[in-house]
This record gives sequence, structure tokens and C-alpha cells, in this order.
Amino acid sequence: MAADDLWVVPGVRGCIWLLQRSDVSLALKVSDLQARRRIQRDMAKLDVPEQHLHDLGAAAAEALAGGAVTPDALRSALPDGLVRSLGEPGKKLGHPRAGGRGGPLHQRGPRR
Repeated sequence: MAADDLWVVPGVRGCIWLLQRSDVSLALKVSDLQARRRIQRDMAKLDVPEQHLHDLGAAAAEALAGGAVTPDALRSALPDGLVRSLGEPGKKLGHPRAGGRGGPLHQRGPRR
């Protein structure tokens, strides 16, 4: 197996998987479905409207249009108030901020 055939991708429940390139698409779909349900449930508990998340996604995509940036640079590029603290209840659910991952940063792409 060639070194560029191995990819590190986010898995379910915060795990990280090391997979062959041919399995990445399926793994990302499974991971996304699992995470999406949990995050939607958690955001509903924290009274974060779905529109807020859509606005955040659109603003993040715009900020990243020029390429990758650091997390601090991304937060600075977003409109004021879009990334906000969710207090203790958010921390308990693993989401300290609306707009923050609250978990490890995942790397996508080939590992050499």
C-alpha cells in the first residue's frame, strides 16, 4: 500500500480513523450522519436556532474562500456575535461556543 493511499478522517463519536483512500467517502458520510444528529439535538437543547448555524456556515465559507486560516484568524474574520459562548450547559454537552467545534481538529488528506 502506498503511503499516499492512507487518509486520516473524522470518525463517529469523536474518533479518528486511518483509512484507505477508497473507503474515505463512505466513512465521511457515516461520520457526518452520526455527528449531524447529535449536534442538532445538542443545539436544540441549548436553544441555538438552526438559522444561526446556517449563518455561521455561510460566513465561515466566505472567510475561508481565500484558503486555509488558523482558528484564531477564522474567528476574527467572522461577524461579531456569530461565535458566542454557550456557557456551562454548552460545556457539559461538549459545545462551549456556538460556532466552535468543542472537540479536536480533524485533518483530512493524505498522510505521508
